[in-house]
Amino acid sequence: MVIYIASPEMNLAEAYHARFNEKLNVLISLASESNEFYDYLVRKRHVIGSLIGDSGAFSVFRGNSDLTLSEVIAFLNAHGPKLDRYFNFDWNFEEDSFCDNLDSFIKMRAAGLDPVPVIHNFYNKEIEYYIEHYDFSWIALGSEQSKRYEDVEYAVSKIKRLRPDAKIHLFGRCEYEWFLNLPIDACDITSAQRLAGFGYINYWNEASSKRNKTERVYIGGRTKEFKGSEYHFLNYPYRSNLEKYLLETFALTFEDLVDYGALLNLQLINVRYYADLEKRINAHWD
Repeated sequence: MVIYIASPEMNLAEAYHARFNEKLNVLISLASESNEFYDYLVRKRHVIGSLIGDSGAFSVFRGNSDLTLSEVIAFLNAHGPKLDRYFNFDWNFEEDSFCDNLDSFIKMRAAGLDPVPVIHNFYNKEIEYYIEHYDFSWIALGSEQSKRYEDVEYAVSKIKRLRPDAKIHLFGRCEYEWFLNLPIDACDITSAQRLAGFGYINYWNEASSKRNKTERVYIGGRTKEFKGSEYHFLNYPYRSNLEKYLLETFALTFEDLVDYGALLNLQLINVRYYADLEKRINAHWD
């Protein structure tokens, strides 16, 4: 199981590598107009672990990008070999999108590319069609149907029944309980950066009696009512444990989380949380 950090800024990848001497696994989006593409692909590739390419199709579907299939093909013809894998330009995210996305898949293959097919409807014959007609090692689940465990379980079971050796990538979700039950091989998340932007860190509280020991701690700002496993740092019941973890793991104190450079520190903590979560999931399957 590999958890990919989606579109991190290069300074986060560098900070992680400098602190832990480990490499982030990264998903970059072709819809991004980042000037750091060359860093990821070439200049600073040594601080990145596995590097995979999202086609940018979701940004196109949402109207946030005018990226075209021809541009995707041109980019991947030039840089595709630098990526461990890349995904189909599945620009239509509706449940009846199969023909549109298959058209992109066929055109990319005709251009000499090897995109990972992305499934948007788990209940029609989409999965069956790709497995019957194409040879591939990876297949991705990128549907709105991915929001419910029962739907993802259905899709994973179907894939494994029809092609047991296929590896599965789940787009945009990292669900600890799901991954303890389902043989999913990779996922990608933006929540490490997004949560940090809202002032939160994820903390694995070993003192918790729950199987999923994740607790979310809010840094800075005024105290307020929180739901479930959310707390404010200042009145967190396990504050001393958390402070010890921050100091021993990151050499950080509370002041480092609210002072200059705080955002990068919060992102670093959250990225490490997901790296450790990946290890916990893999240990479960070993």
